[in-house]
Amino acid sequence: MFTSTITEPRVTYIKDIGFGGIASLRTIEEIAFLINSSLKDWGVRETAQDIVRDVRERDKLTEAKSIFKWVQSKVRYTYDPKGLETIQTPKVLLEDIANKGRAYGDCDDFTVLIGSLLRGLGHTIRIKAVSFKPSTTLSHVYLEDNINDKWIVLDGIKKDESMGWESSGVNRAITLNV
Repeated sequence: MFTSTITEPRVTYIKDIGFGGIASLRTIEEIAFLINSSLKDWGVRETAQDIVRDVRERDKLTEAKSIFKWVQSKVRYTYDPKGLETIQTPKVLLEDIANKGRAYGDCDDFTVLIGSLLRGLGHTIRIKAVSFKPSTTLSHVYLEDNINDKWIVLDGIKKDESMGWESSGVNRAITLNV
């Protein structure tokens, strides 16, 4: 059984999300739910505002770059336990950063945090899930931000890559507007 875990401090919610393609779609839906739920969390919005405090007003591109670089510098890529898909809330990730100086997570955690911070600043984003092999299982997820009517990739898992970088060899992709 493939399960998804959503973690809050001292409380863990585990949902059975199934196998294969359907599990991938449910994971994307959970990510969208967490991003949208974070809009009610003033701490997430306050963090986003603090990150972009020196950015010129209405400069969405520089806001996105600032959020992207900040998350890349604060979250260390770490795989989930084998056979378990965990998704951390933005609150958990931000508390780890505040208390420990760093958070740990995989692509869905990067997506949740970057997406929550950008949505808190009014950005229009979508989740993109991709596979690299000819199968129904989507194996990687990241964000795209609509800036000046152009979708810009925000895949923060590689520290040496900038905003706009996208993995090559994508076999299949789906998007979900958030």
